[in-house]
Amino acid sequence: MSPSSIAQLRIDELAQRSGIPSGTIRFYQREGLIPPPRREGRVAYYSEEHLERLQRVRGLQAQGLPLSLVGDLIAREDAGEDVAGWLALDTAVLGSHGGGEPVDEAALEALGLAPDDVAALERAGVMRRDEEGALVALPGMLELTARLLDGGVAPEAIRAGAELVTSRLGDIAETMATLGWETFAPERRRISSREPVADEVLDKFEHLRSLAQRIVGTLFREQLDEAIKARSEPFAVETVQRSGGGRRRQR
Repeated sequence: MSPSSIAQLRIDELAQRSGIPSGTIRFYQREGLIPPPRREGRVAYYSEEHLERLQRVRGLQAQGLPLSLVGDLIAREDAGEDVAGWLALDTAVLGSHGGGEPVDEAALEALGLAPDDVAALERAGVMRRDEEGALVALPGMLELTARLLDGGVAPEAIRAGAELVTSRLGDIAETMATLGWETFAPERRRISSREPVADEVLDKFEHLRSLAQRIVGTLFREQLDEAIKARSEPFAVETVQRSGGGRRRQR
């Protein structure tokens, strides 16, 4: 196919068709995410191939993947590799940051949460801002927050508890991840050798993550029962003693 039969787009035309600013297109080009344009003198011409590549880059970014991994996946595709397994693994490891429940900030205020309380919940990771700056919450967390408030838990207690629990859970998650990292040593060596092991790694990752969640959940139930018992028993004993002493005095 001759060059004249291929759609030739200047960068402003490519930007208009792709919806991506020309500055971003040049950045992608510098990063190797799209091939360089064909040049005629000082004029650069892009093609449908560039448009398709830009759409692919944006599609991968929309799944929450950083550009470094987007570039790696595209390079694998260019080499003829099926990246479906790697894409599933990257999404499982990194998670998707596009989800979350939209939060009505006026509704939060009506529930009794002040801006400082909302900011604290953001720091704790219970809520966050999306790319447009809108507030979103982890699925189910907004309902839990409302139930806590309805149950009489003060907003300052919720914010303090969220920050503390998130911090402690972060420590636990880091410990579990560190313990599990060596489990993947054989796969890491194979990945370094460019072997196609994504599906195997994904299966092991999902299995170990499920086990870790079960371990933490089981231990937490036991620890919670012990903590409640430690808190409540002294109070119960003291209450019984006071009640018994009062009856004896009445005799």
